Amino acid sequence: MRAFASTMRNRTFAGATGAQLAGVLHVPATSARGSVLFAHCFTCSKDLHISTRLARSVTAAGYAVLRFDFTGIGESGGDFADKTVTNNVKDVVAAAHALIRRGYGPCAVVGHSLGGAAMLLAAQQVKTVRSVVVIGAPASPRHIERLIAGAAPDIRRQGTASVVIGRRAFPISATFLDDLEVHDQ
Repeated sequence: MRAFASTMRNRTFAGATGAQLAGVLHVPATSARGSVLFAHCFTCSKDLHISTRLARSVTAAGYAVLRFDFTGIGESGGDFADKTVTNNVKDVVAAAHALIRRGYGPCAVVGHSLGGAAMLLAAQQVKTVRSVVVIGAPASPRHIERLIAGAAPDIRRQGTASVVIGRRAFPISATFLDDLEVHDQ
């Protein structure tokens, strides 16, 4: 692989709920050969080690890469309790449009885990997408139910409950559970 110098630029744009989403745009020093949009897993962030390494490697191959945080996670605004698959899909579309406005129409979208499920659902809504890559994406967004099954009765009764995922607590709403049922990959 030929090495290219690159720059990283912090970017923000409005997401599904109107909150400002944080992103990092990696730009090769030469004209970009194309672009890639990267989405992280359910409770990860754009700064996950694999995300940054992947972005640097793809940029070194001459592509612009935008990695971003979904609403309510990492450096993005909004409340994690407002997270739904529908909102994640809308965040992906908003990120793609932010990339397009900068002159880098995504030719590829890459998503990890639930971010991959969102990419599969969003790709058909972005006309510039030519390739979709998913890493460890579930066959259906409902796969996430196994992580929150024990808390589902509390979530239904209270409207929102805290669920520990990967040793961190996250507020999961009944709206999130209801939204899982409407997506068919």
